[in-house]
Amino acid sequence: MRWRVVEAFRLEAGQLAQAMTEVSAAEWGLPTRCAPWKVSDLLVHVRVVIAWLPGMLAAPAPTCAEVSAAEYYRPDDRFAPGINAADRWAAALEKLGWGQLRFLRKATGREPITREEASDVSRLGIRWLTLG
Repeated sequence: MRWRVVEAFRLEAGQLAQAMTEVSAAEWGLPTRCAPWKVSDLLVHVRVVIAWLPGMLAAPAPTCAEVSAAEYYRPDDRFAPGINAADRWAAALEKLGWGQLRFLRKATGREPITREEASDVSRLGIRWLTLG
């Protein structure tokens, strides 16, 4: 049964990856229903959460939920524009002169980073996530 779930998830992730290759540069900046996130912000969030899954699935199940889904997703200051790290992921991209797609390629290792770019990234306080 578990292999069927994993396979279904793998297929869904593949479909998402394929769909994202067809997103235009302008579409990456469009708003989503998860305000204040844009399309690019939401995809980054999905990727980070997916990276957590292997560890979460390998861990023992909690004895009880500490927070309900309604409480976890409540609208509060976590979603305020000034709190959103993407507002800062956007200012840094401007300073680097990279578009969102180029940043994604650099961050995932699909496009090499020069020593000068690595220095700029460090100076701007950008830390690459280890996504497994």
